[in-house]
Amino acid sequence: MESTLLQEKDDLPYWEKLVASRKGPKYTSEIEEAAIVKAHSFFREPTTAIEVGCEGGRWSQLLSDRGWQLICTEIDQKLINICKKRLPTATCVLANPADTTLPCDNESVDLVLCIEVPPVMHTDWFMNEALRVLRKDGVIVGVFWNRISWRGLLHNALAPIRGKDTFYAVSYPAWKTKMRRSGFNLVDEVGMCWFPFRRKSNSPLIPFAARLERLLGLNKLTRFSPLIVFIAKKG
Repeated sequence: MESTLLQEKDDLPYWEKLVASRKGPKYTSEIEEAAIVKAHSFFREPTTAIEVGCEGGRWSQLLSDRGWQLICTEIDQKLINICKKRLPTATCVLANPADTTLPCDNESVDLVLCIEVPPVMHTDWFMNEALRVLRKDGVIVGVFWNRISWRGLLHNALAPIRGKDTFYAVSYPAWKTKMRRSGFNLVDEVGMCWFPFRRKSNSPLIPFAARLERLLGLNKLTRFSPLIVFIAKKG
């Protein structure tokens, strides 16, 4: 029995292992989970949801356990296999990084998840596709990486030196304006990652920093928050 549990833990995707073992990933994960559960509560009856960049299907499982039928997309076949094993009833789709559409019919889903997938979240096509596939009053739950935050400014300054691409490509205020003009209404938003801990940190100070973030109201100062967890509803 013990060896089986160890094997199952070894099979977990990389980020899930971090969430289970480190305080930094656990802190962000708890905020994301709260947003997904809140979005679920908007619906009398669960229908169909799509998760873009599902990794191993952790968030999809959260919704599946609440009665949703899932469509899960990911660009890594190994992760798709984990998701299929975890959610046998889900439709798991191997995506291509060059894709500019979601594998859904027009107005066929009520909930879209895009949790920490900045290469998708910051594109023009994703907003248009979410608008296309969602029914009226359908909801997006996503995470946005804000260019005009301190993390964004620092990361963008160092990216050319490090020879890396930046995830902080768009400012949150500009993106919010564009989303509203596209027909979405933001109904909830929570800022996070204000304090200078690495995302993978296991510092014992992280729980204190999270409480201080809320106490100082930094989680509400989304205009300059490094990361923002949001819920947006199609009008």
